Amino acid sequence: MALNQGLQNKIINTAETLRYVNPCRCKHFSFLIQRTAILSMGMNSLKRTHTLANELGYLQNNIHSELDCILKIRWKGINYAKCMMVNIRINRFCQIRMSKPCDKCFDFLNSLNIGKIYYTKPDGKFYKLR
Repeated sequence: MALNQGLQNKIINTAETLRYVNPCRCKHFSFLIQRTAILSMGMNSLKRTHTLANELGYLQNNIHSELDCILKIRWKGINYAKCMMVNIRINRFCQIRMSKPCDKCFDFLNSLNIGKIYYTKPDGKFYKLR
């Protein structure tokens, strides 16, 4: 399950389009992918909360993009071990920035046994976390 160039372009284009929907200053997007299919997409929110955010220890129970992505698909019986989570962050100037999951999100994704985790760095490239 490598992150090929076509899939990278698909994720970047989707995130660039969705950045207008996300009112946050820093726009984080997470994609749950199986092979080349996007199963779910989540974005950070400063206005929405969830009890699971409190259990995970998020500041003010705000929803991180990884949590939002999983909440949208959690009842579908997905085998997370066969999936990858891909994070991307786009700033207000449409530049790709650091999107490495925070420690709480990383622990949450590990508890779900997500197969692979990728994130972006300011150089615009995707890096494998595990």
